[in-house]
Amino acid sequence: MIARKLLALAPATAASLVLLSVAACGGTTSAKSLTAPSSAGPATTATPRYDLTTPPEIVREAFEAMLDLRTVRIATRTSQDSSVLTVNSSGAGPCSGAVAFPGATAEFISTSAATYLRGPDQFWRLYGTAGDAKLMRHLDGRWGKLPVLSQFRNACDFRTFLDSTNLEHQPLARLYVDSQHRFADQEVVEISTGEPPRKTSILVSTSPPHYILGLVDVEPTGTSTSDFSKINALLKIAVPPDSDTVDLIGRAQLAP
Repeated sequence: MIARKLLALAPATAASLVLLSVAACGGTTSAKSLTAPSSAGPATTATPRYDLTTPPEIVREAFEAMLDLRTVRIATRTSQDSSVLTVNSSGAGPCSGAVAFPGATAEFISTSAATYLRGPDQFWRLYGTAGDAKLMRHLDGRWGKLPVLSQFRNACDFRTFLDSTNLEHQPLARLYVDSQHRFADQEVVEISTGEPPRKTSILVSTSPPHYILGLVDVEPTGTSTSDFSKINALLKIAVPPDSDTVDLIGRAQLAP
């Protein structure tokens, strides 16, 4: 029961990370300059300050740079539910982070074997254990151990999203340079596809390596924004000890 309830914990925040791959859809492109075709969006004459000359090349270079990452922190905010998902990712390995909703915030650790969650009383009351006083007593200040939750695993493994785009064999289409500006104290070029109410943009560093530093996804239901920081920073993730864990998989074994 609790695992099923908590499956809803990572809503559009986790799913929006998949949008790293949105720009890699479509057919061929005939773009020969940074001026967008009339069907792709507003024309622009912005010129990135590096040697790549077309939006598809810029995006391809950025995704290749991201595939070389060892670690990255991704913070995603959604306007639909005012939630914030922060992930400290090491690719396909374990990750940690926090998920915050109005009125409740929880830490999480996701591994290939289990998902661990820790939050205050209001978090558990809102998202999984309301009415279970005994379980609430056991969870006070401790980690809840659950089965592997796909929402957290998918949010953690940024390389899965990038690998699935198959960039080497799938041409990029309908991309255009939206603007060039500063973001997180770095110069970036903004590459977009689509137009509101459906538009996706990635912010690519104009300095090598050309990492993706931000992503904005606009949908009729709201906007999701993701910031990429602490690139290749030292990441230490430890599985909580049994003494600090409540097994929610076998909760019938809890002591009275």
